[in-house]
Amino acid sequence: MNIIQIGANVGNDDLSRIIGDKQPNNLILVEPMSLHNDSLMTHYGWVNNLYIDNVVIDVKSGEDIEFYYHLDDGPLYEVSSLSKEHIYVKHNKLNVDRISSLKLKTITINDLFVKYNLINIDILFIDAEGSDDDIIRSIDFLKFNIENIYFENLHLKNVDIYDFLKNKGYTVTEKFGTYGWTSVAKKNIKKINKIIFDSTYSTSSLCELGLKYHTDKSPISSYELRHSYTMLYDFIFGKIKYDNIKIGEIGIWKNASLKCFREYFPNAEIYGFEFILTLIDEAKKDNLEKTYYYYLDEAIPETIQKSFQESGGNFDIIIEDGSHFFEHQINVILNIIPYLKPGGVLIIEDIFKSINESDFEEKITPISKYFHSISFVETNHNLQYTGGWDNDKLLVLYRNNLSL
Repeated sequence: MNIIQIGANVGNDDLSRIIGDKQPNNLILVEPMSLHNDSLMTHYGWVNNLYIDNVVIDVKSGEDIEFYYHLDDGPLYEVSSLSKEHIYVKHNKLNVDRISSLKLKTITINDLFVKYNLINIDILFIDAEGSDDDIIRSIDFLKFNIENIYFENLHLKNVDIYDFLKNKGYTVTEKFGTYGWTSVAKKNIKKINKIIFDSTYSTSSLCELGLKYHTDKSPISSYELRHSYTMLYDFIFGKIKYDNIKIGEIGIWKNASLKCFREYFPNAEIYGFEFILTLIDEAKKDNLEKTYYYYLDEAIPETIQKSFQESGGNFDIIIEDGSHFFEHQINVILNIIPYLKPGGVLIIEDIFKSINESDFEEKITPISKYFHSISFVETNHNLQYTGGWDNDKLLVLYRNNLSL
């Protein structure tokens, strides 16, 4: 397990009881007050990968900031905060002149995750004395996968944080722990539908075009590898075949499928996205009407965003037929949503059947609310042949009208 605690104090708390004697993969304890380091080492010294970081979680990284505490609150100094007013409220019977501060460096929660090279976090435990909901709202939920979030509920600025987390795909328990001062948000896993589509006894004009242009999307193609996607695509897209639609495909190998789509969709604008520049240069020589090409590297999310933004977005159909690496397919799903129009469809091609479907479910759960339908589709045809790749499988996602 990867565990992060914001506001660790001396370590004797609900988190320590949750951990018990289980050895975490990584335990990162963020505690601004370094005087607690010895206590934390005493309490968690048995953890192999233990990191104690004396910083403050805030909205910007690398800033020098005042961190307040009351001199008469020792030795635990449980009430310490970025807010001096918070110290007033908690110690209203003590001398306000005894409030002191430390000068500390700040780091954002997202930069903290990056610092420790964590994308998947099993437990994020926050006790930040009034800053808990600010920290939660600042998390990049599209980039980081957090299974369980524990946070103190005594000093929430706005109880809307519960609805915020529910909208992010979490189930929330508002009262948890020894005194009920902790709330828990547990990530829901989106279960994806599964469809088997057998086109063995079917054919279509798109299948014939696949033969004509040697694309591997057609089971009757002369290409050495043959998937059985064209009958399914004709079944899905036949009703918009003659509409003025916008189609994008990531991965343009020899321009075959774009030539196929160019003839099948006579009124469409077609956009090809590719990271091998020589393939783009060769494709342009085909001089296809209303067909445009952009550089895109699926390994770099920024290039996905940049290329689709430059192409104008608002796509009706986007097909991912790139590297077929799981991580790259996830990058596309997570970054393509703003460029897909309501009712538009994103199709991830050539998913290896060896990859657990639960891996996809876990990764896309945070953004599943932006799609009204998500389905795996396994395609079968007696002429399909993938040479042992065993990746005749699609993920089909239909965009809803929910704004980002």
